[in-house]
Amino acid sequence: MKRFSTRELLVWVGIITVSSLIAYSVTREPHHNDLAGETAPAIFGVDAQGKQVNLGPTSGVVTILNLYANWCPPCRQEIPEFSAYYSQIKDRKDVELIAMVFESGPPGKAIAEAQKLGVDYTVFAGTADMTRAYNLHRYPTTVIIGPEGKIRAHLEHTLDVPAIDDLVRSAKQPLPPATQP
Repeated sequence: MKRFSTRELLVWVGIITVSSLIAYSVTREPHHNDLAGETAPAIFGVDAQGKQVNLGPTSGVVTILNLYANWCPPCRQEIPEFSAYYSQIKDRKDVELIAMVFESGPPGKAIAEAQKLGVDYTVFAGTADMTRAYNLHRYPTTVIIGPEGKIRAHLEHTLDVPAIDDLVRSAKQPLPPATQP
């Protein structure tokens, strides 16, 4: 078996690193999933305060679901944006913000870590059922559910306060009537 010199090994490490960075930059592009228009799946969980959270198909408010992982750098970058948005809406009755943390350890530990990172709104640990129900492929993913219980947006990239505000404003608009074939 051939032994590699230090120089050859460094060249291969460089090639792999550059390839990984290129692959990462391609997958970082904003991606929109095809769940928009579907009825939001019911999701149940327990938040950090021990309160049961029920996201039924019709809650009467716009629901923002932020799906992320504590270890994910873009997710960590996005947390202050959601916290700033939450400070603007926390007393309103027409919109709610809920975070679901995935792949971040046992639920209690994951929720505690999320709070240390600045998540000051409702957060609970995600499950494999939630991953399937919301077609989660990337972190962060944000799902906007309209007051009628339909998914209005399913976005697989980071958001800032103006973008969140625009999505919520759009979700409050009535859905167009269904077209007949």
